[in-house]
Amino acid sequence: MNVCLDCSRFVRTNLRTSNTLGNVYLTNDTLVTEAQTSCGSGIPIGTAVKFGLPHSVVVYLNSNNGYSPDVSGLFHSANDVLGGVNASVTPPDVQAAVARINEAFDGCRILIGTLPFSSSSWLTNNFTTKNAPEKRSLVVSAFPNPYEKQFNLKIISPVSGLATIEFYLSNGIKIHSQSKFLEANVASIVQYTGPVRHGALIYKLEIGKYRASGIVIGTN
Repeated sequence: MNVCLDCSRFVRTNLRTSNTLGNVYLTNDTLVTEAQTSCGSGIPIGTAVKFGLPHSVVVYLNSNNGYSPDVSGLFHSANDVLGGVNASVTPPDVQAAVARINEAFDGCRILIGTLPFSSSSWLTNNFTTKNAPEKRSLVVSAFPNPYEKQFNLKIISPVSGLATIEFYLSNGIKIHSQSKFLEANVASIVQYTGPVRHGALIYKLEIGKYRASGIVIGTN
């Protein structure tokens, strides 16, 4: 059998040290994580970094093959693939996926968003690039993510004005909306005041001509 003992050990360690890591959905190929002010604070700090998973692994997990499309499902499939039980995904791809998960959450990093498939390299890289042309954009991130009882949105708007924030279930049903006045280029923290939900919750924010959206995961 071609078993990657190191991969299995590292994933087990991360799943034991974080009771929410196993529930992180892998519906998109790239995880964007950020360091915390301290482990368990749920407050992101520093530069966001993106970690791309092999597209073949993500597609397989989301194709109803008996594995849940989350980190727990990845761990179970990795055990089967690396143990020679499942040949649907190549061992190098599943090893790379496991390595990316460990890199993404190493040192108490937290998830602040996900990105769809990109043909770029799987290598870890900074989400923001130094010396890149400045862009006027609306930046929104949720923390803690995943959350248990409550979460916040960190919002930096390029313009001042009244922002509308709407929250949807994964089936498209809107369950809550809020409004918040934002000052241009000032980080604002907005606490979610809607009902607590298990699973994916989609937020959509609009201010003037600017729009942003993301996903936050409830673990209750």
